[in-house]
Amino acid sequence: MRKPRGFTLTEVMIAGTITVAAIAAATSFLLQSTRNGYEAEQKHKLSSTSRNITSELLETAALANLFVLYTNSDSSKRDEKADRLSIDTNDPANWLRPSADLAVFVFFESPKPNAADYHRIKRIVCYYTESGTGGGSIFRRKDMNFAETDGLASSPAAPVDVPLDSGDIHADYLEKLLADYWSKPGVGTTTLHENIRGLALSEIDTTDTTPRIFYYNDFRTVTINMQLFSSGSGGTNSNTNDRRTLSTSLNFTITPRT
Repeated sequence: MRKPRGFTLTEVMIAGTITVAAIAAATSFLLQSTRNGYEAEQKHKLSSTSRNITSELLETAALANLFVLYTNSDSSKRDEKADRLSIDTNDPANWLRPSADLAVFVFFESPKPNAADYHRIKRIVCYYTESGTGGGSIFRRKDMNFAETDGLASSPAAPVDVPLDSGDIHADYLEKLLADYWSKPGVGTTTLHENIRGLALSEIDTTDTTPRIFYYNDFRTVTINMQLFSSGSGGTNSNTNDRRTLSTSLNFTITPRT
């Protein structure tokens, strides 16, 4: 009786090669599918975040009575009226505009008490950046609501120094409120996105090469100009070569109602 013939070495090597090739192809497909799924998820998150930020800033500006811009949120940059940024109109044909990393929106009490000679500030909403650990920035909102039902019910009882015939806040009252309540318990602080980069450069201080997110476009309008990144958190370096890093840019204008 003839014994059954086994596989030759050549046949075993061919079969092994085919098996390895099949496993490699399957692994490559799985990795690509995972990568595509990750990118799709990050694109969706970035798109959702950019829509939320845009909608919120448009709504906040539309309801606010006025805004004030500061270079950044450091206490030394927002502790006196002189820290407020303004457009340089010395040359009527060539206005110079500043950029900022802190925008403060002010809401007045409405309706104003008939006997009062001043508006009263009922709420302050701040949008600002904080430096992260790797070179990027964190975009945050701070909400100071001075309503009686809020944790800040002990807010100053005296009228805020905002005469009815002026759109400006006189003295340093706004800066005093910022200093007193910036870190006070009861002030809501929310992280809007953990890895951003400003894109607007100041035209006034040409030595300042830091791009910021708010551009003082006109006396009543501010342009938001920033880039959002998907990779990393806590202000991770946004200048990364990680192929998984996705980004989107925001460029739109907001205008307070008065």
